[in-house]
Amino acid sequence: MATATSNLQMSLRYFACISVALILGGAVTGAPQGDELPGADMPEPPVDARALLDFAQRDSTQPEVAPQPDQLFSDEQRGELIASYARRYIGIAYRTGGSAPESGFDCSGLSGYVYKLFGYDLPRSAKDQFDDTTLRLTQTPATGDLIFFRINRRTVSHVGLYIGGGLFVHAPRPGRQVEFADLNANYWQERFAGARTFRTQPD
Repeated sequence: MATATSNLQMSLRYFACISVALILGGAVTGAPQGDELPGADMPEPPVDARALLDFAQRDSTQPEVAPQPDQLFSDEQRGELIASYARRYIGIAYRTGGSAPESGFDCSGLSGYVYKLFGYDLPRSAKDQFDDTTLRLTQTPATGDLIFFRINRRTVSHVGLYIGGGLFVHAPRPGRQVEFADLNANYWQERFAGARTFRTQPD
């Protein structure tokens, strides 16, 4: 009987340690909870987007400090600047919980990092960014807006930055990099949930 009790106590301690390790692991990585990754059927980046890599290289020479919202820029100028900063991170590896160029990005880490440069402090997960009212909701994204997707067709779980011309920049999944994607592709159209914009009068 004493042996059985001892074994039970050891088992309880083991599971308690595992639970603490999992909790602490999530806290250390800062990984957003509930984000669902695009599936293996996600399309490859569009071929014609390769020409836009010149923009990414050009943008990488710009200083890291971005204009703040209280500076006098039109909505169009601010949108182009946000898109410019999104393009400069093309090629950085995907990392779950990543939210900086040095460590890598996941989808909401990338969108939050770029918008933070412009003075917008957004929540950490894609769903919370979609629900947050700091930015206005729109169904017609413009350059620099955040665009959201329901990967599982039910809840918002993925985000990218619209850069115009039907293209957006996002951090898709492990094994991929920050890359372009075609918003007009069936995969993304079927999962499109809407957009959030900094514009005072969205379409």
